Amino acid sequence: GHVKWQGSAGAISAWREGDRLYLFSGKFVHEVKLPVAPTIIVKPSDDFHAVVEAAASGTMIRLTEGTFRLTAHDPYAHGIRIENKTGITIIGAGRDKTIVKLDSRVDTGFLIGSNVDGLTIAQMHIEGSPPLATNTTAIGTYSAVTEVRDVTCTDLRIDRVAVGFAIMTDNGSIRGVEITNCVIANTEGVDAGWG
Repeated sequence: GHVKWQGSAGAISAWREGDRLYLFSGKFVHEVKLPVAPTIIVKPSDDFHAVVEAAASGTMIRLTEGTFRLTAHDPYAHGIRIENKTGITIIGAGRDKTIVKLDSRVDTGFLIGSNVDGLTIAQMHIEGSPPLATNTTAIGTYSAVTEVRDVTCTDLRIDRVAVGFAIMTDNGSIRGVEITNCVIANTEGVDAGWG
């Protein structure tokens, strides 16, 4: 949004308190109510896949401590698919506290589909289930994906999969992917050259 200023009063100072932003300029203080993203708390007993599928753009999905088990879903044998969404955050309680366990038939644990902007996946442990039935990727896209922007993966531990990250497209553009503070260990694949 915007704030209408009453005259020019010089430099602007800003501070935030909760969902309020205060702008101070000279003798005027302007208060702006900020939008607050909806937050969904997900427990291991909840249907994590269904929560992400139904999440509106701008939602923060907080995973509690515990083990979340993902099975393969159509059409891509994915655990979780994020597609046609903006500003989604999926965050665990820490990579030693939140475990996302992928069934051995999952091709991609977190599948980033088309038209995704502003996705964050953070603070969890993503683990495969050997012996793998497929060359499981923890986080990735599919080759026909279009328009993926500003994806952040941080503070993750990934192990017992064939591939940690596979971000590619034959059909569109991928921009602004940041992978930081992640550990990938114990990779293994079902075919020679994987893992």
